[in-house]
Amino acid sequence: DDWEGLGPESLVNNGLNCTRGAATFALAKLLFADSRRLAVLSAACDRVAADPHPAVRAAAFDCCLALLDSDPERAIALAVRAAEGHEALLACSRFDRFLRFAARLGSSTIEATLQRMLGSSREDVVRVAAQHVVALYLRDGRMDQVALACLRGSAPERLGTAQMAAVFAGS
Repeated sequence: DDWEGLGPESLVNNGLNCTRGAATFALAKLLFADSRRLAVLSAACDRVAADPHPAVRAAAFDCCLALLDSDPERAIALAVRAAEGHEALLACSRFDRFLRFAARLGSSTIEATLQRMLGSSREDVVRVAAQHVVALYLRDGRMDQVALACLRGSAPERLGTAQMAAVFAGS
């Protein structure tokens, strides 16, 4: 497929510039404004999370974030489904933003996703995972053994660890 070479931010930018991606961002805005709209827009959320183009699925993370307060289990399930099939999705800024909020909920699904990300062949995915693992450890004491492994791990794990430690040190 022609999108296989797209990196994380190229996916987000392509989502902004294609019709289905733009519609997905509009769907997210509708859900952010009123999560009760999910009753009517549920099937559309399912479709964008399973869209064949990863740029549309990058936009779908905004829909997942919009649902996080009202239906966290569904939001997490949709985000995990949207992230399947194209590793760069796991490092895009929209998924990173979703993780920032979803990880605080104590979801075993999110923790399993972070573990999977640490095993990625993409350094950017590993770095993002390490950031979130370390944040969970520093904020909540969760994933302590994984965070310690990141501290001693590969260069992307150590970089992600250092980046998140710097954020916490500055706050």
